[in-house]
Amino acid sequence: MQLLPAYRRAGIGSRLIAEVLAEARDQGARVSLSVLKSNPARSLYERLGFTVTAECENGYSMRAG
Repeated sequence: MQLLPAYRRAGIGSRLIAEVLAEARDQGARVSLSVLKSNPARSLYERLGFTVTAECENGYSMRAG
């Protein structure tokens, strides 16, 4: 997911991810993602319950708890 700068910090990403997490919970599925180390969205993902499961040179793999 990527948002144009004009739409960032408006709660849109949080709402979208929350919807995905709710749907996954209803279906008994897990949600995973990858994020670049330089991407400040990592803190958003952590606030929404994601934890780092692996790290590479450029980024992290994360999974919702």
